[in-house]
Order: sequence, then C-alpha cells, then structure tokens
Amino acid sequence: MRDGRVVRDGRAARAVAALGRMSARHRSLVITAWVLPVLALVTAARLIGTPTDDDVSLPGTDAQLVRDLTASPETPPTSGTVIVVTGDGRDRRGRDRRPLPARPGHDGGAR
Repeated sequence: MRDGRVVRDGRAARAVAALGRMSARHRSLVITAWVLPVLALVTAARLIGTPTDDDVSLPGTDAQLVRDLTASPETPPTSGTVIVVTGDGRDRRGRDRRPLPARPGHDGGAR
C-alpha cells in the first residue's frame, strides 16, 4: 500500500489475477477439483474413523441422576415442554397462560 492506495502491479497480484481468470473460465474443473478431495476425505473418515458416541456419563451430577432414573424400561426417554407460570397466570414474558374456559358441548379435542 502506498499512501492508502493498493498497488496492483506486483508479480503476486498478476499471478492471483491470472489464477482468478483461469478459475472463472474453467469453473466446472475448479468445482470438480474441490469436490473430489472433499468426497475422498469424507469417505476416508467414515471408513477409517471411529463412530461418534454421545453416551456421556457425568457421575455425581443432577443430569446423570435424571438420566439414570429415566433409563429404566418403565420410563422411556421422552421430551416435553415445561411452561413456568407465575401466581397471576402469566409466564415470564407476560403472556396469559390461564386455562381457557370449557365450551358447552366441546370435549377439548380428545378423540
């Protein structure tokens, strides 16, 4: 850089410009040249690498206690949503979470 301006007359700049022009002209070759090694690396990683394991044990933590309690056949692992409601029936964002009154002749959608 000279006086805040970029100098573009160097040998490296000409080489990069030529590489860019060549890449633009032969884009399918460039894309293939990138995709093939990536596919080769992914395939090699799957064949050679060990499978990942998300079975982590952290003895003495609350998370491990819950995991141990829910690991029995009587309590299969499930997921759910918990909404904490304040005394006035609103959640922490101020939305009303009180139950809606039952409509006559409506069973609440149960079938």
